[in-house]
Amino acid sequence: MLDQVIGRVIETEVQHRQMQIDYFAKREKVGPTPAPTLWQPKMESEKGKLVAVFVEPGAAHLVFGDEVAPAEALDIQYREVRLKIFGRTHDVESVEVIASGDEDVQVRFVGNFAFLNVYESSLHWTGLEPYKGNLFSETWNHMLSAGGKWVNMVRGGYRKVEVPVLEGDRAAAEGWSPSE
Repeated sequence: MLDQVIGRVIETEVQHRQMQIDYFAKREKVGPTPAPTLWQPKMESEKGKLVAVFVEPGAAHLVFGDEVAPAEALDIQYREVRLKIFGRTHDVESVEVIASGDEDVQVRFVGNFAFLNVYESSLHWTGLEPYKGNLFSETWNHMLSAGGKWVNMVRGGYRKVEVPVLEGDRAAAEGWSPSE
C-alpha cells in the first residue's frame, strides 16, 4: 500500500513538473520583469533552500537546491526519479506575472499554487493571486503563494531569502546547477 501511495505522489510530481516546463516554453514572453522578494518557511531544511531566481518578461523561475520529502522512502525514490527523468535533483518552480492595468498585477501559479496546503502535503493547484512583489514557498515541494499561509506562520514563520537574480527563461533555470 505504501509503495502505491509513493508511486502516485511521484507520478503527480513528475506530471506537474512537465506541465510547467511545457507551459513556460510556449508562453508569450511579455509583461513586467518581476523582482520578487522571496520567503521560505524557517523550518525548511538547508538542502531545500532557494539558491537562484531567473527572471524574464512576465515570469520568474525559482531554483531550489533540492526537494526534501517529509518521508524518507518517498524522498529517496523521488530523488532517483528526478535524476532519471530530468537529469537533475534540484527543483525549479515558475510563476507568471500578469499586468492588466497600472496597478492590477496578478501572479499565476501553474500547478504550483499552495491553496490549502500544509508543509508536508503534495497537492498541486493552479490559481491567481494579487501580486505585491512577494513570493512564498509553502511546502516541501515548493508550492508557492503571493502571501504567507497561516499554517507556516504558526509553525515558526518565514525567513527572507536573498539569492542571485539572473536573466533567463525556464530552460535556463532547468539547465543551471546550484553548484555553479
